[in-house]
Amino acid sequence: MIHKMSSMLFMISVILYYVPKFLKLKCFASCVKAHIVLGTISISCMIIEFITKIGQPEAFKYLGFALILTGIGVTGYLLKKVRLSKLYRRAHLYLTIGFFVYLFI
Repeated sequence: MIHKMSSMLFMISVILYYVPKFLKLKCFASCVKAHIVLGTISISCMIIEFITKIGQPEAFKYLGFALILTGIGVTGYLLKKVRLSKLYRRAHLYLTIGFFVYLFI
């Protein structure tokens, strides 16, 4: 149940970032803050779901989701804090695409 909420929040977070960016809306700065908050909640939900599934056969699936989302969170944090933002931006994008690929496999 929590994994569905995590995936939904992740999708909303992605939409909340890219739609205002492509439409060049003035509220983009507040959308980025909401993107960060929703992404953090999404990561937390997936880690909680993995912890609850430990000992069950599908735990490895949730481990993959938790690791990918944690990677997205770490690269997003480093994107804001470190000057090598081009490297982390690329990693952030690849991990986001990887999440969707992993979701549909």
